[in-house]
Amino acid sequence: MNASSTGASPGDGAADRAFTLEGPEASGPQGEAAGSDQLPIVRAPGDWAGILLEAGATPLANAVSQWMRDKRWFRGKARVITTSAIRDVIPLPAGTGTVALTFLHVEYRDGDGETYSVPLALATGERAARVESDSPASVVARIALADGAVGIVHDAFIDADVIVALLEQIAGSRRIRARGGELIGTPTPAFQALRGTEAVLPVTVSRAEQSNSSAILGDRLILKLFRRLESGINPDLEVTRFLTERGFPNIAALAGFVVHRGEDGESSAVALAQQFVPNEGDVWALTLDRLDDFAARAAAADGSAPPADTSARALLASSAVDPPGLARRMIGPFLDTAGLLGTRTAELHRALSGDPDHPDFAPQPFTLMVQRSLYQSLRNQARQTFLFAGRAVARLPADVQAATREVMAAEDQVDARYRALLGTRLTGQRIRVHGDLHAGQVLDTGRDVVIIDFEGEPARPQGERRRRRSALVDVAGMLRSFHYAAYGLLRNPAAAASPAWARDRPALEPWIHYWYQWVAATFLRGYRQAAGDAIFVPKTDDEFARLLDAFLLEKAIYELSYELNNRPDWVGIPLHGIRELLAR
Repeated sequence: MNASSTGASPGDGAADRAFTLEGPEASGPQGEAAGSDQLPIVRAPGDWAGILLEAGATPLANAVSQWMRDKRWFRGKARVITTSAIRDVIPLPAGTGTVALTFLHVEYRDGDGETYSVPLALATGERAARVESDSPASVVARIALADGAVGIVHDAFIDADVIVALLEQIAGSRRIRARGGELIGTPTPAFQALRGTEAVLPVTVSRAEQSNSSAILGDRLILKLFRRLESGINPDLEVTRFLTERGFPNIAALAGFVVHRGEDGESSAVALAQQFVPNEGDVWALTLDRLDDFAARAAAADGSAPPADTSARALLASSAVDPPGLARRMIGPFLDTAGLLGTRTAELHRALSGDPDHPDFAPQPFTLMVQRSLYQSLRNQARQTFLFAGRAVARLPADVQAATREVMAAEDQVDARYRALLGTRLTGQRIRVHGDLHAGQVLDTGRDVVIIDFEGEPARPQGERRRRRSALVDVAGMLRSFHYAAYGLLRNPAAAASPAWARDRPALEPWIHYWYQWVAATFLRGYRQAAGDAIFVPKTDDEFARLLDAFLLEKAIYELSYELNNRPDWVGIPLHGIRELLAR
């Protein structure tokens, strides 16, 4: 049970009497998000403070659940919401109005429910007009109070006062009592050094669509608000704390955190504060930029691209030799970036495996039983994704429907790849890993790279994200990221800066294949050289290749599931990846 799941039930009669809800929400919590001129209207007999105290109030909860359906951090986009309720309300000492951190719980027609953190604020008059103008995506509903006041309810994470209040809670180890428990701030020993001595840190709220919400405080800290709340140990907090305490240099060090502890004693991580790392953007943006340069060179090249083999075994073999001169000339300095990424990934794995006495980080061997469990998990993931694809295929863009059916028909091939992990005991030990490593999770500082966001793949349960796995899960994640960038631009030339992508796609595709071969091989070269004979490294090239092949396929199938849920127009990219992997 989530720590935030106490409070009134979704059908609480008192809550129903306290509110009425009007407008396009009439279809219930499953209704589509309304435009700014079609916002739901919440009418209440009391004042704003009284509304927030009415935890479980269905009309306001319905308005919030409608609003969050199109947010990237909302994970139930493909599911039908049956009920929604505000389970806890925690007042925050921010600004001049009443601001509260609310925990909204939604139940679905199928599967377990979820709880989300949504800080809410009331704005009236000029303030309401400014919010609607500057931050229309934050507006949840219009509200009419008993005293005649009319305003809007909005996501309060756009307010600097809210971010500062959460940071001060961390700095002062403060506790705020709530009806369903308490909110607790905790600084780490590194907090003061990371916070610095400035009296005031200016706040910049990120407008980027992310799986959580974040804000930058000066050039010192970044504060992340976890939207999806899960009771238990949050892996992002846990791993970042572990690496900070051990002085690993290529992360954003942990400054502190906020948790909600329920009356049942269970805790959920709500927010964390980390070192702000000055950067030139993430490696995903850098990759796209360098791909544009490469496409322009490829379009001007004499002759066609050399044949490329991107199977796991071929990439491993290519990683044992220097890239050819042609690859150096065509790809340029990005090969050095790929090699550096491989080196830092291996160093991360060394750090995560370096404490044999830590109960949650000590490496563990593979056993035949663990391998059988891994096989079952991989097979089940593929089966569930293909079943989901089968239900969704008719709604997909016409140009990918045939490819979707082809991949679904290849389930036996997928199973055969996964079965290659059975029989012989695997030698590389299992360790804690990043779990969702890709180019967007790495910052480019101009001189080095910094790895961020250790939460793991958001679609997986929190307990699963904390398991020890083969280190090659992260290796496969980064390789798939390179592939995603290249073939994403090939499929969508309008997203590219270089006109070469749109001029002659059939001629460019072999060059993209060549680019991927040598970028992936150079990453593997950096990784293997830095990892050496560490305990997490498979002892033979055959085992390395079998694991890498399986995890590349697993990642591509996960991507298919993610895109079916979130961006159906993108499903062609993971479909291409799956087909290519099965063809090798």
